[in-house]
Amino acid sequence: LLYFALPGFYWEIARKTHAPPEERAGYQTYSSMLGFRGAAAWGLILLLLQQLLIAMLTARLELSSPFLWGTTLISSAMATITVLFMRRPSRFGPLLRASAEHYTSLITAAVVVELFFTYGAL
Repeated sequence: LLYFALPGFYWEIARKTHAPPEERAGYQTYSSMLGFRGAAAWGLILLLLQQLLIAMLTARLELSSPFLWGTTLISSAMATITVLFMRRPSRFGPLLRASAEHYTSLITAAVVVELFFTYGAL
């Protein structure tokens, strides 16, 4: 259950994280409540938790090494984008929000494909 929830939580935080000049009055965002760096830091924590969960599931369910390395690559790319946003929020804000949706889709698809090829059925 957590495998599917954590990317959704990350996406929710990323889509409501804006650079200070992008904040709109009357629209509550995580960046307005926690600051843009604080909101991004929560996103990084969720990415780390997701990757730890993937490592545990890979060992416990005997999933393949390509699954582990592929999801690590996807998560690392998302973490890089998040850190870039923390450094230059105005430039990387749109990329953060757009890539978070792709991350969620890829991480979900990866486990479905892996389970199909590992166990032959869903």
